[in-house]
Amino acid sequence: MQKQLPYRLKPKQNLVSNDKKSKKEGDTLVSKHTVVMLEPHESKVNRLMKVLDVVNKDRIKTNRKVAHERHKKHKLEVRNAEMMREIGIKKSKKANCRLMSKREQSKVRKAIDSTSK
Repeated sequence: MQKQLPYRLKPKQNLVSNDKKSKKEGDTLVSKHTVVMLEPHESKVNRLMKVLDVVNKDRIKTNRKVAHERHKKHKLEVRNAEMMREIGIKKSKKANCRLMSKREQSKVRKAIDSTSK
């Protein structure tokens, strides 16, 4: 019957008893503080891997810095473009209003001239 259940619903059984757990905890403590002597080839490989890790972290850091600078530059360009667009809109509105005002004035003048004649 348990075989038919999906994995997440199957009951989990503790394979390790409490005695084994206490031994494992002691083993991890000992293994943490025990010096492991590496073969010469292994130590060279280990040093190489550490150097490669440092190089990779440095490369990632510089790439992030460059990307951040590029993002700031792009943001500034977008802001400037938006300001220029708004200035252009204001200029066109001003020109349109001036044109409408001149048309209105000419209509008023024509009306005055036609009534005075």
